[in-house]
Amino acid sequence: MQEIKISIITPTRKQDCIEHLIENYYRQEYKHKELIIVINNDNMQTAIFDKYIAKDSSIHVYRLPARLHLAQCLNLAVSKAKLDYIARFDDDDFYGEKYLQEINENFQTKHCDIINKGSFYTYFKEIKILMKRGSGKENRYGAEGGGATTCFKKEIFNNINYVSIDRCDSVLMKACRAARYKIYSTSSHNFMAVRSTDISVHTYQKPFEFFLKNPRNKIVAEQIEYEEACRLINTL
Repeated sequence: MQEIKISIITPTRKQDCIEHLIENYYRQEYKHKELIIVINNDNMQTAIFDKYIAKDSSIHVYRLPARLHLAQCLNLAVSKAKLDYIARFDDDDFYGEKYLQEINENFQTKHCDIINKGSFYTYFKEIKILMKRGSGKENRYGAEGGGATTCFKKEIFNNINYVSIDRCDSVLMKACRAARYKIYSTSSHNFMAVRSTDISVHTYQKPFEFFLKNPRNKIVAEQIEYEEACRLINTL
């Protein structure tokens, strides 16, 4: 199957996530890709990425002042993207080696404009719990998905952009639905969100107990280490 060409966009404020986001990029068993990083932290220097940029022309780094909203970082990244599809990667989540392959296969067989994951796994790192969220939203059209799992045809951004308000991912998706773009949610595999009990480090600031209340969410493993959870998500 021919590969579509995908620009991965990743805004970051977290210096301790740099190695992780680079690892997510190189883990992808996919050829036609580029990585666009937007630094949104006034104390983080672009030079920290020099060793990667020097040996890989597919990695590009930009910066915006910390006072600017996440949406402005995402819009800048989209404007710098050279390829035909835009995949949003968060800097602290886990993207399995076949994540982009799954996107490619579904775009070519499901005839859609946007792909996401309505159901996916989340690892709560301090308490070592793995949860499956959104059960029943796998492999179907129209499901609401996690912002960190969205991939768009770039042409969509000729008409719609991220807006600088809370939950800008959800607002963008609402605009896409109103414009009648077709959305498809893939399997729950190949991706794992990673959350801390310190909710201040997350855009979606909800505690563990909040996720427990949703009947579509279910704990699938306890006292599990991160590395084991990464392997387990494709076997459940």
